[in-house]
Amino acid sequence: MRAENLSRDVDLAFDRSLFRPGQRVCVAVSGGADSVALLRVLAKASAEMGVVLSAVHIHHGIRGVESDVDAAFVRELAARMSLPVQIVHVDAPTHAATEKISLETAARNLRYKIFRQILGEGQADLLTTAHTLDDQAETVVMKLLRGAWTEGLSGIHPVHKEDAGKIVRPLLSTPRVEIERYLNALSQLWREDASNRDRAHTRNRVRHDLLPTL
Repeated sequence: MRAENLSRDVDLAFDRSLFRPGQRVCVAVSGGADSVALLRVLAKASAEMGVVLSAVHIHHGIRGVESDVDAAFVRELAARMSLPVQIVHVDAPTHAATEKISLETAARNLRYKIFRQILGEGQADLLTTAHTLDDQAETVVMKLLRGAWTEGLSGIHPVHKEDAGKIVRPLLSTPRVEIERYLNALSQLWREDASNRDRAHTRNRVRHDLLPTL
């Protein structure tokens, strides 16, 4: 793995209104392009915004060695940025089988359970996820196809309030193409999740087949 440029003066737009000075902000980092870009841009802006950053990576127990490599990548990136990071292991396949739900839903449920735990234990005031404008479009199309209308088509909200804090999405107005352009300008590597190309998942069929056709 080549050394990434951690200081080059390039920028990426994000919603700064979601943050307040003095907040402890935990960034959910999968290792994919979106979350790596979010970590990089927040780290660059953290001193100016007056926030304290940390990171969390959820190992879902789905992809074997590939998931181990993802976790190691996030741990190494956080270390080079001098940011504290925790790697949390969950068992999404077992949860999916026990609850009789899809693997995708099980992984999301466990992921957000950890996010709420971080907020509930007072480890952070805000938990950030790297949902983008592309994710928003995919979500709205999926809801439309499932018969949702009016309020049901509201899509992903930029702020989700929890009892002990908030889950926020600072990149929700940012297209994925801008994220990759930003990372390439930094010579910043990221991890590709092969499951994101698996057409067995509804979101992937919408992303790779339906939206390009539309």
